[in-house]
Amino acid sequence: MDILDGMARLVQKEGFCQLNISKLAKESQTDVNAILRCFGSFEGVLKAFLYQLEGRYNFRQKGCLETNNQSIEEYSDFLQQILDDLRLDYPAQQALRWETSDTTPLTNGYAYSREASDKQMIDHWKVLFDGSGLQIDVITAILAGGIRYIILNRKHAPMYGVDFATREGMAQLKDTLSQLGDMLAKQKEEIKLKQKIAARMKEKGVPQELIDEYLK
Repeated sequence: MDILDGMARLVQKEGFCQLNISKLAKESQTDVNAILRCFGSFEGVLKAFLYQLEGRYNFRQKGCLETNNQSIEEYSDFLQQILDDLRLDYPAQQALRWETSDTTPLTNGYAYSREASDKQMIDHWKVLFDGSGLQIDVITAILAGGIRYIILNRKHAPMYGVDFATREGMAQLKDTLSQLGDMLAKQKEEIKLKQKIAARMKEKGVPQELIDEYLK
């Protein structure tokens, strides 16, 4: 635990790309041989540390899945949770930066593991949007990817005139995520209503081309 705690401090200072076993030994106030005895290699330490990050992420995902609540409000809360968790988890931010800047079996494995958890969430929400025609997996990928990009880059410069490094910018982002949830709910209901109307018109013998024209 001392070594992993030292890794957390080192990641916070330097990120992942410049890490090495000598720096870790100094930061954790131990020696290289002790690290090798515990973890077998420096890569072993990295794997253990990423496993910790993944465990925290999976724990939060599990909590959401266990509620078995598939409302639009819960979907909006899920997006808000991604924002809040990543904003406060600096090691997870550094892991994402590393993942996008260094393609290795280790970073690829970390990404695939996270995406496997995310797919469980998507399958959970697909039921909510079933039959609506909305590609909620693609929509969620865009929203979650956007949230991650904003969190990682918000301190570099304002984005499209919005300064997400400020409380006001974060408040605007949270409000907009809620609005997007409402928009998805409205779009879902409109699509279902059109489908119902189209079915009734078809029963009455209205040609399909006219149905399509009327429901544009």
